[in-house]
Amino acid sequence: MTKSGIFKLVGLAVLVLLAVAAYRLLGTVVEPKIEHRIGEIGLTPNETAANGPLPGDVSLYAKELACAQNLQTPGYFPSINGAELADAQRSGMFSCATFSGSFDGPNRVFAWRSAVEYDTTSYINNRRPGELFISGGQAPPPKGTMPAGPFIAKADATTGREIWRTYLDNGNVSGAWIANTNLNILPNGRVVTAWQNKVALLDGDTGLVVKQATLPTGPTPAIDASYKHLTIAPDGTLILKDQTRPSGCKLQGTMAIIQCNEPGMKQGNSNLVAVHPDTLDVLDSIALPEPATVPHVITMFEGRIAIYLGVNSGALRYFWDPQAKKLSQDTSWVVKPMKEGQTTSDAPSILGDWIVLQTNGIGSETVASSIVAVHQKDPKRMQVIFPFGELKKGEWSWRHPSHRQTPRTA
Repeated sequence: MTKSGIFKLVGLAVLVLLAVAAYRLLGTVVEPKIEHRIGEIGLTPNETAANGPLPGDVSLYAKELACAQNLQTPGYFPSINGAELADAQRSGMFSCATFSGSFDGPNRVFAWRSAVEYDTTSYINNRRPGELFISGGQAPPPKGTMPAGPFIAKADATTGREIWRTYLDNGNVSGAWIANTNLNILPNGRVVTAWQNKVALLDGDTGLVVKQATLPTGPTPAIDASYKHLTIAPDGTLILKDQTRPSGCKLQGTMAIIQCNEPGMKQGNSNLVAVHPDTLDVLDSIALPEPATVPHVITMFEGRIAIYLGVNSGALRYFWDPQAKKLSQDTSWVVKPMKEGQTTSDAPSILGDWIVLQTNGIGSETVASSIVAVHQKDPKRMQVIFPFGELKKGEWSWRHPSHRQTPRTA
């Protein structure tokens, strides 16, 4: 080898050594920069502006928690929760939450992405500051392979980093009808959730399934039942009611109810059950006279625990007797406000002495949605208005059965 060749070989070796040294010394600096630039791809302007997780005003944490713990929410963990999860009345009142923006001026909105993806999330609930409980994996496509779920996950409330995730079912394997599930936190900090004809208690700290039980579905086969509606009575008893998918329907997801109703397939009647919050023993079970697709509400009426249910024909009232451990229908309070062509009531709302409903919970192509107010003491005292006018040709009236919002037309 010539002298110049030796110098070239030595020079190349030195360059390699320098490159290795530079990688070892600077790699920890370069790699995060590269990852950061990759992470910026596809960010929205408000995500780019935030440039990281959003902890909010941390000075409010203790104040809001103390306020929430003083609220009267028997049967529920005292925290700031969503409308269906805050109390048995589904009041949607957030008296302990703080809005730190402006009510009469412009506001700037920031956003950031969760560190982990929680597919098809439907409900988010919290227990203590920093904790976030997520219900997901229960909005599969109507046909084909489904994502695994439903699942409950616990995440860091600021970053979305997963702490634990517990899968409760996989419809691809079980053949179950997978539809929306609810998520409530009991006073002892445990999470209670239900799906198909199952109910489970989870340890809020670890995600361990503490107990799981099977629920009766009354006149409807379990394959077409989904105990999405779980509410807690003032005495702590779990009151659950199932949604029913039309018989013969093979579609997945909650929207299967609407999609299979449209061609005239018939829903089976719903079932109402009372369940012990610690043992998950079924204390009583009663078949309803018709389908009840929408959530129910629970309140006290003349010293009794009253359950108001929206049904296809209007609304019904049932009582729960914690001493006798019995559910019973109040046959003196039956509401039938439907016009021909309208569909089920939405979730009832409590307005003082009145129960307020809105129709077309599973949609109508012929008649517009109406709002109905019925007195709790006398169902004959009923007022019906059509605030949205008549339904025009080609429009579709639909009032989402769970949430209080104006019906949409298309």
